[in-house]
Amino acid sequence: MAPSSSLNVISSFGKESLPEILHHIATQLKKLYGCKIVRIYLEDLYEGMLVCQYVTDQNKPNEQHITKFVSPEASIISQAFLNNEVVFSWDWPDKFAKQQNPFEKLAGIKSTAVFPITYQFQPIGTISLDWGKDGEFLDEEQKKLIVDFLGDASATIDRAKRFHQKLSFSRHLDLARKKEAAWMMMRSAVQLIDKLALASVWVPSSIQNPKSRELSNRVEILAAFSKNKEDALVYNNRDHINIHKENLINRIVLHDNRKGLIARDPELNAVYIEDVMEESFSRKAVAKKIDLVSLYQVPKFNSNTGQLVCVVNYYTNTSHKFTSFEKPLLENHAAMVEKLILEENPEHIEIEVLSEIEELLSNADDNLPAFLDKILAKTSELIGADSGTISIHKILNGKPWLIIEDEEGNLVGAKSRGWMKSKFPLLPVGGEELPAEQRSLNGYVAHIARPVLVSNVEDIKQTKGFYKNLFGQIKSELAVPIIHGSHVLGVIN
Repeated sequence: MAPSSSLNVISSFGKESLPEILHHIATQLKKLYGCKIVRIYLEDLYEGMLVCQYVTDQNKPNEQHITKFVSPEASIISQAFLNNEVVFSWDWPDKFAKQQNPFEKLAGIKSTAVFPITYQFQPIGTISLDWGKDGEFLDEEQKKLIVDFLGDASATIDRAKRFHQKLSFSRHLDLARKKEAAWMMMRSAVQLIDKLALASVWVPSSIQNPKSRELSNRVEILAAFSKNKEDALVYNNRDHINIHKENLINRIVLHDNRKGLIARDPELNAVYIEDVMEESFSRKAVAKKIDLVSLYQVPKFNSNTGQLVCVVNYYTNTSHKFTSFEKPLLENHAAMVEKLILEENPEHIEIEVLSEIEELLSNADDNLPAFLDKILAKTSELIGADSGTISIHKILNGKPWLIIEDEEGNLVGAKSRGWMKSKFPLLPVGGEELPAEQRSLNGYVAHIARPVLVSNVEDIKQTKGFYKNLFGQIKSELAVPIIHGSHVLGVIN
């Protein structure tokens, strides 16, 4: 069977369904050509590199991006992308063995065929068909079939890639604005208080990197301002600060495997150190070089989760005891920085997506599951969710239930990343009156008709027993009731 037989399915996906498009293409090719692994790399215009967006048999395709820079040109993936040509490892076995990246070595890849994904004569990515043994696995006819298939699918891939990157860029743009605003706040503090020499903002790495889902044990400098410009450059000389090493932040935060960086003492509002040179910490040489002496350090934590939002550091060049006027002023500055970091600024792209959702209402051709699938795909992509569902509220035998799919597995509602999920059971709607084994977050949300956000699904204090873990890799969940008038029609999560 030729891969082109699945083109109708691929073209039916909307621009918001990039993971589904890549999954369908990769799994079809893997099945047809007996590959061990299929990888899809797409050009990321913001990052300026090829980023691995999908690997077959990974539960979460974008759990950990495997990046491959376009250079050096010697690698087989770069060769295919830069020259816009198909490259077989068996045509140059010695070079392939030398140029393998760590993932290829760990995965036991012995042979690979790399095809450029070309749209309007320009490469937009590559797809690698990998085998776990040496040999020649494709002939010229098969090569042509795959090239033609990718050529026909490239318009759909490019449209989805551009939409995905547009959303990603809006988040980076929001981060850039936050950096600038934080820098202006630090400049304001240094200019307001004469004794201050330098002010900085540290944030967890997960805040600095919008794509990151991991709970890091590192902090990064979001912004720094110094009266002496050279001092700010010296202070900014390190990308990451690991809290497991000796650092001035260690007395404020500790690393929790489930929550990331949290407060050592939730009651601690600020830390004052009269002379940092009397302390032991990894960046002491930097502090000495730019003559940092007294430090007033203000941490900010999320009131709901206890997770670190930021730490604002205020330094002087001479020994200084901060006055009862200066302390509240600096703490207010820190509170404003916390607010701007937590603030979600809707970009034009988000308004555009919401407008597209409204337009779906005028499409009379879609049945309910198809309509809900488009709604779910757009909202999941918009908020950066890894997966999602829409369940429909129905009365069965006089009792309210939420249904995603019927007993035969036919969709009644919608689910994204369907290949990652097993069959969904019916969920009873209710609260405390339900037996423990029948409780679920969706059922509870439908019962109270209010949204619920759980930042850690493993925390029984947050879930209160209303969480049914149907997919082990989910760490946080948002459930929102769909309401018309005074009636709950369903739940999106």
